[in-house]
Amino acid sequence: MADIIQDPKLERFVESRVSNDFGLTVDEVAEQCKAWGRFDAWLNQDIAQIKDVLNTVKANGVSPAFFAAYERTEGYNSQFGWLNHTYCVSQQEST
Repeated sequence: MADIIQDPKLERFVESRVSNDFGLTVDEVAEQCKAWGRFDAWLNQDIAQIKDVLNTVKANGVSPAFFAAYERTEGYNSQFGWLNHTYCVSQQEST
């Protein structure tokens, strides 16, 4: 990527691992992301529930900061799940 990206900070970010915590704790990320997308719509900005999600993400090798940033930039659509890899089936559809 060095030949495409000229900014050293941007290059470090683009080439960072999905596990990179960017120097942020789960507590810091939870506080910052509470009003974003599914953190707001599904978890009602409940810091304890948000931390549970972020700790689960972390336990599976993904940075909570990366996960929250992706959620923020992805945008919220009530028909899709986290990272838009799943979708929610309404009760009406499942009966």
